[in-house]
Amino acid sequence: TLDLLVHVNELAWSRVSAPGDLVKIGDTNDILVYKIEGTKISGSLKRLQPDSFLEAAKKYKPGMIVDNCTVQTLKEYGAFVEVAPGLVGLVHSSELDHLNKQVRPSSILAVSQKISCKILSLSTTDRKLSLSYKDCFESPWVSFQKNYTKDKIVKVKIKNKNDYAIYGYIDDTPIIGMLHVSNLVWDRTKAEEELAKFHKNDVIECKIYDIDATDTKVQLTKKHMQPSPYEWLKDK
Repeated sequence: TLDLLVHVNELAWSRVSAPGDLVKIGDTNDILVYKIEGTKISGSLKRLQPDSFLEAAKKYKPGMIVDNCTVQTLKEYGAFVEVAPGLVGLVHSSELDHLNKQVRPSSILAVSQKISCKILSLSTTDRKLSLSYKDCFESPWVSFQKNYTKDKIVKVKIKNKNDYAIYGYIDDTPIIGMLHVSNLVWDRTKAEEELAKFHKNDVIECKIYDIDATDTKVQLTKKHMQPSPYEWLKDK
């Protein structure tokens, strides 16, 4: 009697959580022997079937947006999504939300949920499919940059703060701006005292000091809404 091993990765072309999902004790199956090393024999079930990944991949190209994809599993680093039968790809956590690259996948998606995905890359050699969820929606930055520019006065609802800055939502947008302690008042000796006056959910008026679209960051200022006390030095 010869024993051979069919590794879990050799049971099916798709991801298999446990061997018991596909085979049972006492089953009789045709097995392809693909490697013999001494007394060790390696067999495969999946190699007797067409590679569904390769077949499905023929229909899809990078840049395509595919509707009705199914979320299969959620991990800390992203979500595995089935684009077509046998074609499963990863939506990395950085591809879930335009504004938060460290978002938890479970806070946005749910298992069995139907979503749209954009194909970022597809490698039949490595059997890897990279997907994006956020690219199926317009980034809030697009409309923000159309309506907001440097020096615009805005209302900011404070989300949180620390020892050196205040963070808050700009007007009614999901964009968060940072008001550094150095931009609170011209007199730096009073900066910490001024910072202590503000609390979560307070609404304050600020001026946009800088917009960095590349890093999606907005810096705010309060002191620049007032004339600089150092202006008189220009003529001295």
